[in-house]
Amino acid sequence: MDGKGGKLSSSRIYYHYRISNNIFNFAQEIQIIKENPVKMVKKPKVEYKETEVYTDEEVAHLLECLESETQVPHWQIIIKLAIITGMRRSELCGLEFKHFDYENGIVHVRQALTYTKENGYEIHEIRKGNRTARQREIHIPLSLAAEIKKLELQRKKER
Repeated sequence: MDGKGGKLSSSRIYYHYRISNNIFNFAQEIQIIKENPVKMVKKPKVEYKETEVYTDEEVAHLLECLESETQVPHWQIIIKLAIITGMRRSELCGLEFKHFDYENGIVHVRQALTYTKENGYEIHEIRKGNRTARQREIHIPLSLAAEIKKLELQRKKER
């Protein structure tokens, strides 16, 4: 059990299968055991869930609602970036103004915010070889780039 109640996901079951298999393979290699008992277990299949995304109407409604919220422009920008770019939450939280190329409308994804029990929240650089998160450049509309630049100038004035 994962502490959440209910059953483990198929991907978590497959993960445990792989770990067990690797441990017993190593034990077999160094001759602690004669055979790997996991070899006789049928390899579990991973069931992938269909990701739910917003419809065009829902996105239009969300953007309409955002336009009426002028008190906190950074939330407008974060939500627009999430919708337009599809960036992960950790990548959005790791963004700094230095990651934007305002003239060309490009966001440079270079770092992410992560949490560990030992260190709490930390911003770390995304490694180039990472399979899931990777450094990349994402094009954004110039109108959004102008909004971000305006927010940066506003924050500099506030300091």
